Amino acid sequence: MTTAGTGQPLLDRISRLRGKVRRLTLAHGVALVLAAFLVAAVVLSLLDYWLHFAGVLRLVLALVVLGAVAGGVWRFIARPLQSPLGNTFLAARVEDANPLAHDELMSAVGFLENQSARNNALAKLSVAQAEALAAGLDFSRVADGRLVWRAMVLAGLALLVLLGMVAANPLAARLSLDRWLTPLAHNPWPRSTHVAFLWPQKSPPRLWPRGEPLTVQAVVDKGFTPTMHVWLVSRAGHRRFSPQLMTLQHSLPGGRGVFARVIQPEGRAFAIKVLAGDDLKEKYISIRVVPRPTITELSALVAAPAYAPNVPSREVNLQTGAVTAVAGSTLTINLTASEPIATNKAGQPRISFISLNTGKPIAAAVAMKLLKPQQAVLIVPADQSRRLRLRVTDTDGFANRTGGLVDLRVAPDALPHVRITRPKQVVELTPDATVNIHIAAEDDLGLSGLEFVARRFAATASAPPLLRQRVAWDTQNYDPATGSATANAVFAWPLSAMALKPGDRLTAFAQVRDNYRHAQPGGKVQRHPWVHSGYLLIDIRSKAAIEKKMRSDLAAVRHAIRMLAQQQQQVLAQTQAIEESVKRAGKITPQQRAALAQLAQQQMTLARRAAAISQAVNHVQRIASRNKLEHSPLGKLAKSVRSTMRELAKQVMPQAGNSLSQAHQASASSSSKAMSQTAAAAAKAAAQQQHALAMMQHALHKLGANSEFQRLTQEVVKLLTQQKGLATELHTVARQTIGQEFSQLPSGSQQQLQKLAGDQMQLSQSAIRVTGQLGDAAQRFTKTNPAISKALAKAAALAQQYQVSGSMAAASQDAGKNQMLSASGNQGKAIAGLEAMLRALNRENRAALRQLAQQMLDLQAVIQHLIKQQLLTRGSVEAQPPQAHENVLARWADPQSRLQLSTVKVAQEAGSMSQTYQASDALTLAANNMGQATGALLADRKPNALARQHDALVHLRAALKSVESQMHSVDKKLKEQTLAALRRRYERIAVEQTGVQSDTLGIAQRKAARGELMRSDQLQLMTDAANQGKLIEQLGAISERVKSKAPILYWINSQIASDMNAAQNLMIAAHVDEPLALAQESVLNRLHEIIAALKKEQQGLQHGGGGGGAAWRAG
Repeated sequence: MTTAGTGQPLLDRISRLRGKVRRLTLAHGVALVLAAFLVAAVVLSLLDYWLHFAGVLRLVLALVVLGAVAGGVWRFIARPLQSPLGNTFLAARVEDANPLAHDELMSAVGFLENQSARNNALAKLSVAQAEALAAGLDFSRVADGRLVWRAMVLAGLALLVLLGMVAANPLAARLSLDRWLTPLAHNPWPRSTHVAFLWPQKSPPRLWPRGEPLTVQAVVDKGFTPTMHVWLVSRAGHRRFSPQLMTLQHSLPGGRGVFARVIQPEGRAFAIKVLAGDDLKEKYISIRVVPRPTITELSALVAAPAYAPNVPSREVNLQTGAVTAVAGSTLTINLTASEPIATNKAGQPRISFISLNTGKPIAAAVAMKLLKPQQAVLIVPADQSRRLRLRVTDTDGFANRTGGLVDLRVAPDALPHVRITRPKQVVELTPDATVNIHIAAEDDLGLSGLEFVARRFAATASAPPLLRQRVAWDTQNYDPATGSATANAVFAWPLSAMALKPGDRLTAFAQVRDNYRHAQPGGKVQRHPWVHSGYLLIDIRSKAAIEKKMRSDLAAVRHAIRMLAQQQQQVLAQTQAIEESVKRAGKITPQQRAALAQLAQQQMTLARRAAAISQAVNHVQRIASRNKLEHSPLGKLAKSVRSTMRELAKQVMPQAGNSLSQAHQASASSSSKAMSQTAAAAAKAAAQQQHALAMMQHALHKLGANSEFQRLTQEVVKLLTQQKGLATELHTVARQTIGQEFSQLPSGSQQQLQKLAGDQMQLSQSAIRVTGQLGDAAQRFTKTNPAISKALAKAAALAQQYQVSGSMAAASQDAGKNQMLSASGNQGKAIAGLEAMLRALNRENRAALRQLAQQMLDLQAVIQHLIKQQLLTRGSVEAQPPQAHENVLARWADPQSRLQLSTVKVAQEAGSMSQTYQASDALTLAANNMGQATGALLADRKPNALARQHDALVHLRAALKSVESQMHSVDKKLKEQTLAALRRRYERIAVEQTGVQSDTLGIAQRKAARGELMRSDQLQLMTDAANQGKLIEQLGAISERVKSKAPILYWINSQIASDMNAAQNLMIAAHVDEPLALAQESVLNRLHEIIAALKKEQQGLQHGGGGGGAAWRAG
């Protein structure tokens, strides 16, 4: 409200105060808004200069500043000017500024405004007092100008700064004004630094492979200093990463520098830019991250060459290893990539071959085809070996860096392999035999031809074969797993059409040719040569020789069955012992339960051995079948024994083993029912084991010829030994009684003669018994073993021929009458007959004596080892303290049991030889004592165990002593038989030499009578000279045999041969005079000396001495 010119001093002064306040308010608002605008202009200009605001940001900031100025005008100018400044309000402000006034001015102004002072004296008085008071007050204190001055100073300072900036750089000020007045226009600040990306391909990459580092380079071509900082800023999506400082790499001419930084891109895409100095406005470069292609599947289908159509294609995984192909094959490589595969202009997939050696692409004649965007097929010929890597380029232009390895190994078509699987290497056949030749062949791609060829052993390579026959394949198969073709054939080869005879030798082989064919220029086809197998040696033998071999093999089978029976007997004894213990006690100990498990294993082992014996008999049966002897007694015997052993191996023994296993399982529970089941199962096993023993005894009975032969031979030896003893005793008595009547002899001599006669009669009865047994055995073995039957029959015939038992009876009667000369003659006749019988029987054993000697040596070493082991076991048990726990003693039960089994086995081996039956008996007793020691150890009975172990050692030593004694006997027999055979050969030479001498003496006598040689005598001399040459050859064969063992005999033979050569030369020259007679006489004399010396040496061996050796050496 205005009161100017009212004539009232108080109101006038208030009115003037109002005007002043409004002027100060306007000045303050204008100064304040101007100062803020100027400060904002200065700050934003500087920031824009430093930061180079974008146009949009400048527009936004400009609008914000203008908005702020408008707000400041309204807030500090318009609004304060619009606010009412009433008299009462101003009077109150004056009173506030002057503390002496107490609402007097406000009251007076109120009275003046409502005209109360005119009519109201009191109001008038109050107004007068207020005016008087106001005269002394300073109204200017209400309008303080200091804020105005401050705002004006601030605005002035801002204006000065702005003017200073403009004055300092008018161009920059003008550019800044243009940038703010036209923010969206392109008005860039001038820069002192410029930085830009430096890409090898001149342009930034659009794509980058995932997981691979990216090397970013930037070049500073303006404002470069070596110490400057260049920053790489990156972001992935909405994520912005911290700037990374780039490293200076090198400087360039012209003041430029190259910086680099390696980054690892993340996400599906990323953006990067560089900043340096005042160049802060580089734009982001966006790069998309894509995966590099990988080969996920790589396989090849290998097709065989065209000449092998029957060989199926095989698929090979190339990622797991190399692929081997035969030259001429074709590989169809199937490739699958993780990304779509790019194609070239011809539409073929962009797949190249990289050499692993050089790392460079190689050219190859390969057909390629794209089946699917990510799948391609390559046709590669297998013409040479290669090691390369497949490089696949995808549609993004990237290629795989791993995988794709192709290791192709090309091998030439190999030659086939062929072998004769049956029979093996050497086979003996009769001339009319038929043998099945089993042929197996193998090749990499297939076989075509097969032939069987037979030649004579000594035939030359150019000689035509006895047989060359095409053979058809029975089966042909190809195994893709091994990549080979196999074929088998069986060829029945009849020898009857080849007119062979015993003594002939043949070599036979199979030869094959594969299906390899290679076309050559000129229409020729190259093929592989025939490839033959190893040689099969065929020895043609007589039927008797084949039967002898069969008998020998069956003898070995009988020995094996006897060993098996003894082992079965041991298992049976232990089974019965456990069965009886469980039945009696109604419980089973842990040791017995463990023994049941061990017995079950042993029984199954016996079953496997029975199967091996069955196979051995089957071999004999095959020999019989080849030589058409399957219906002969030996063939039938082999068939019967094989049937028995096969039943044992497949049924009886496994059933016994299963019963023992059931007993072991039932014994896991301690209930009475379980014990009953255990005992029942053990009894069942024992019954089955007894059945097995009965079957083996039956087989042994069938094969018993050899055993019976050995027994009868021992009986004859026993008779001969006793007869010689009686003859010696007779000679001793005869020295005292000869020439005297029986009644005149002393009673002691009479009793001695009566005893001698009685012993001789008993020996005669034994001879009758043995002779009968020889005849019965000969008849019994006529079909099963003709050779033994013949030897036994011959011995029986010799007993009859020499009247052995009759001579013994006659000697008994003569001795009873003291007719010593007659008794001695009859004893000598009996001895001669027994020796003849023994020679007939020993003829069958002669070939086995050397083998027997070696077996006895081996047996001696084994028994010595058993003694050593038993001593160690006994020492360990003896070292245990008396209070030792049963577990401590029981741990020696297992070694003792194993030693028992070993002893049983050795006893069986000893029992297989007739000369070591005593040792076998001793070993059996030792094994029984070992078994008892094992039981004592399990039962914690140390004294009993030690006693049984001591007994076992006693029997082992007895067995060793028996073997050593028999070894000495066998050695003597070997030497005796060798000397006898050698003597017989010299005797034959002497007889033939005597015949030659007789002829030449007759010719000499006829020449002396007629004065000349007749034509017939000349021819006879030629014949005798030829016979003399044969004798020289026979003597040379003997010399070669005795060269190393008897050098003296070899020297004498050389002297004899020299005389024989001289005689032969004289006969060839037709000189039948004295020199020929002397040479022949010298030969005969030396031969008789050798025969006499050999006989004396042999007699010395027979009498248990060696004195004949001295006589031999002297001779």
